[in-house]
Amino acid sequence: MILHTHDPVGRLVRTERGEMLYFSGTSYLALPTHIAFRQLLVEGMERYGNNFGGSRTANLRLSVYEEAEQFWQEYAGAEKAILLSSGFMAGQLIAWWLRQQVAEQPATVVAYAPNTHQALWSGLERYSDETFQDWLLGVVKHIAATPQRRFVLVCNALDSVKAELYDFSPLAKLPASAKVTLIADDSHGIGITGPSGKGIFPVLRQFSQLQIVVVASLAKACGLAAGLILTDAHCGKLLTCNPFFAGASPCMPACAYAMMRATNIWQQQRAKLLENIAFAAQKLAPLGIFNFTTDYPVFYTAEQGLYEFLLARGILISAFPYPKIDGPVVTRVVISAAHTKDDITLLAEQVSAFVAQQQQLGFSHYAN
Repeated sequence: MILHTHDPVGRLVRTERGEMLYFSGTSYLALPTHIAFRQLLVEGMERYGNNFGGSRTANLRLSVYEEAEQFWQEYAGAEKAILLSSGFMAGQLIAWWLRQQVAEQPATVVAYAPNTHQALWSGLERYSDETFQDWLLGVVKHIAATPQRRFVLVCNALDSVKAELYDFSPLAKLPASAKVTLIADDSHGIGITGPSGKGIFPVLRQFSQLQIVVVASLAKACGLAAGLILTDAHCGKLLTCNPFFAGASPCMPACAYAMMRATNIWQQQRAKLLENIAFAAQKLAPLGIFNFTTDYPVFYTAEQGLYEFLLARGILISAFPYPKIDGPVVTRVVISAAHTKDDITLLAEQVSAFVAQQQQLGFSHYAN
């Protein structure tokens, strides 16, 4: 069932079916309804207007973009940060660069991990049905056997659908002579995972034998309509000195302004989120129908009937086909920093009622 709203979405949402508790979406830090965060955007709009109508490579440049990129370089510990209008645009800039690299060095081996986000699709992707960890172990073994070849590995930083944080530690086994670029989409991690919520880049940086490229949408946890690339200085220069980057409009200058001033808000909201996740895990884990990971706000379930059950009781969770629009429905509960313990308790009570109903109907997979 498709529902609509005309209001900002927080812990509550008003739809044509009335007001509901909302456990869905990707605004993990609940910033669209955070007053102080919204005020930063208002300040940015008042200072810079609603748009910058020019190329980032034009002869007149708005300094706030370079200042915001410097902020990200220092914040994440990268040599180069690049801001774009969206995470998808950031991914497609990397895809363009990847195609160019392969055209110049045809012997390059490009390996895409299962379920890599569409933003990084380049036409070079080939997938198998293996798990991420099996894929990673396989490519590490392949690289170690042929260290003279150049490899580009493309993946997500985590599985946001089934709430799985990936283990990249096998990369430590790569020889120092390996020629490997790792491209990771961290759209669902940055702002939540990694040290102080800085995402996967500080984690991957420990593998010094790799060239690291991290792309991310800032429109999720970070609450900003912008995209980000974190990488080394050489790669950053290649990415910004090309027609694809020159032809792309930048993000709203107000977003660049706000991100440099939002660190304390991000950290405060992340602390609330982690507390809510722990409380939700305590309440939902005993019910036995969810897959989840410590300190990550997604609770995945294979129970397709849960969505309809909760909807009838005024609770809206995530349930739609993804990533293929004609694929199976993916059902998830998403916790945000805005939820209260009462919200989460009510959710758990209703899920418990669903489980009890299923047991009464005799579904064998509920039997212990």
